[in-house]
Amino acid sequence: MQENQITCPKCQEPINVNEALYKQIELENQNKFLAQQKEFEKEVNEKRAQYQSYFKNLEQKEEALKERAKEQQAQFDDAVKQASVLALQDERAKIIE
Repeated sequence: MQENQITCPKCQEPINVNEALYKQIELENQNKFLAQQKEFEKEVNEKRAQYQSYFKNLEQKEEALKERAKEQQAQFDDAVKQASVLALQDERAKIIE
């Protein structure tokens, strides 16, 4: 194990090279992982905001379609009432004649 150690030039303490390199690599990998995780979370939040915007837009369109359907139904009901009134008037006129 002697070949895996160096001596500190200041304090003369032995330093395990493998352990020092391991800690350095571990720290680098941890920093890379944290950066990747942060980027992923950013992308997820952007997509979430985009999907929420699309969903809100769809809800607005759905509400507009429902309102339009109500208006068309009301117009249809009015047209049916008018046609019924005219048909009734024609029948009354025929009966009176």
